[in-house]
Amino acid sequence: MSLKELIGKTGVAKTPLRPAGTATIDGEPVDVVTLGEFLPAGTTILVTGVEGMRIIVKET
Repeated sequence: MSLKELIGKTGVAKTPLRPAGTATIDGEPVDVVTLGEFLPAGTTILVTGVEGMRIIVKET
C-alpha cells in the first residue's frame, strides 16, 4: 500500500502526538505527525496528507 492511500482514512492516536507519535490506522501502527497540534493518546485522527514519508493527521 502506498502512503497516499491512507489519505482520508481515520484512526486513533496510540501515543500522544506532540506533534509526532504513533497512531493505529486500519489496525496497523503508523508513525504520524500533526501540523503542530498536541493531541492526547486516544484521540480520533484523520489522515489529511503525505509529505515524503511523513503522514500528516489532524483531530476529527
